[in-house]
Amino acid sequence: MKNVVNMKNIKFLLVVILILTFVFIACVNTDVFDPPPTTEPNPDPNPNPDPKPDPEPDPVINPLDINFDINTLGRIELTVPVGEWNLLLEYYHLNRKNKERVRASRFVYTDGKGSSVVDYPNISFRIRGNTSRREPEVTSDRKHNSLNPQWQSAHFKMDFRRNFNGINVNYSNRRFLNYRAVNLKWFKDDATFCREPFSYDLFNRFDIWTASRVKYVKLIIKITEDDDESVLISQADFGLYMMFEDFDRELLTHRLKSLIDPDGSKGIGFSSDRGDLWKCRYINGPANLENVGNLDNMIGVEDITLQYTREYTYDLSTNESHLDSQASARQQFKQFIYNLNTKTGDDFKTWISALMDIDLFLKTIAVETALGHWDNYWGNHNNYYLYFDGHFSAINRDYNSSKLYFIPYDLDNTLGSGSRNVNNIDAGTQNPLFWGGHRDTNRNPLITKVLAIPEYEEKYKEYLKMLADPENDLIHPVRSIPRIQTWHNMLEGNFGNDIVRNIGSQTFKQVVDMPAYWSADQKYRLLTGDDNTNFFRAKVKSIEQYCN
Repeated sequence: MKNVVNMKNIKFLLVVILILTFVFIACVNTDVFDPPPTTEPNPDPNPNPDPKPDPEPDPVINPLDINFDINTLGRIELTVPVGEWNLLLEYYHLNRKNKERVRASRFVYTDGKGSSVVDYPNISFRIRGNTSRREPEVTSDRKHNSLNPQWQSAHFKMDFRRNFNGINVNYSNRRFLNYRAVNLKWFKDDATFCREPFSYDLFNRFDIWTASRVKYVKLIIKITEDDDESVLISQADFGLYMMFEDFDRELLTHRLKSLIDPDGSKGIGFSSDRGDLWKCRYINGPANLENVGNLDNMIGVEDITLQYTREYTYDLSTNESHLDSQASARQQFKQFIYNLNTKTGDDFKTWISALMDIDLFLKTIAVETALGHWDNYWGNHNNYYLYFDGHFSAINRDYNSSKLYFIPYDLDNTLGSGSRNVNNIDAGTQNPLFWGGHRDTNRNPLITKVLAIPEYEEKYKEYLKMLADPENDLIHPVRSIPRIQTWHNMLEGNFGNDIVRNIGSQTFKQVVDMPAYWSADQKYRLLTGDDNTNFFRAKVKSIEQYCN
């Protein structure tokens, strides 16, 4: 038995040896141990592959988007010597529309993102505003009452490049967020604290690059002793404000093609910041661009002192010295109004399409209609700017080469706060093709004559439908309501606890979803309601009804 086992083991070993021998011979014949070949490997089956695409460049971030981030809450602390504060109150009583500035000894700004802190000594500021202009403290003797101050909400303009007598420092080149000045506006009669910010934000979401940028800020004002500014007399929490760009040459500069469209791919931007900017308001008559007999009296340069006020319907806000110069800004403006009112048919279409960026204009009026902005050009012949884009001088003005832009302005009467005194329109349900209540050439020639051209009316309707489309992050309630709720969460606890009174207005220290107390349409809400009582639902329904 033992011999049988040994014979089996021997056979097994012989088989293993035979297998190893064959493996060794195969390896030798296939040059396994030869050095690596020096010839080229087999050619690539795709010898000329498509080159890899260049990586996408980082998106160019507009500085305006950084400095005016509407989704963060900034904070401003303004320190004012008591003598300067009393001077501010005195100026208001001499002429409530005055533009006299006083000195704040310190301006401190934080952007709410932890990335920007500005601490400036000695800036100038003043009260601003139109019908909502107020003094920031109600007093009987125009002196600060340190024992029982009656603080009141007021609009302000802050200027960072002014110099002061007795202070041997030149501030003329100083800027805040690249601006010489910014405006602060309180939320008059807006218990939602969002109507105007929402409106400006919508313009920018819809790529209307001419519109101002805005940001929420909280304002604290400190009153100190004159001779020792470290001694605090009073401090007031003025609550929430909307900070926005001043409508002057700087707004134009920040929108030059070279800055916002350097490669020309977007087709946007002003060619020059040296053109004529006209502020158009319902002052001594409607700013409806009619060719009326007293037009010359409606055109001018605003002149306001402590003793008198001269205002004009059409106010030249840049190049003021060119009003009646050899190359007259007045004459160019009058020629525009004459052509607007007299040209007809194909002649009008050729002229207006060469003069204006018609697409941008149609988008602008579509947004105003979607917002329910009744206090505008179409509704109330009010609140807009016209900019003649060109490099003008007192002796040289090329009327034919300049481009005209329509710029929206003053958007607080929106989102359901409506007035039936203006053509009896309902802010939510009014036919958007007749937003101002009419299509009367004699009352609104710019709107009426442009929309009378069928292709332009169709574009206007398409823009309205884009605004109402839930796929776009614009006015549809599934988009707009969460946006507003996010802002409200951010604003919680910052509602101006020290404001005691607002003469002629309501004071709110929390969000209340309601329109202005004077609104003709008290039914409208922004965050709740159905197709009849929620402004956004009513507006979308109206657009779908009249534009499809």
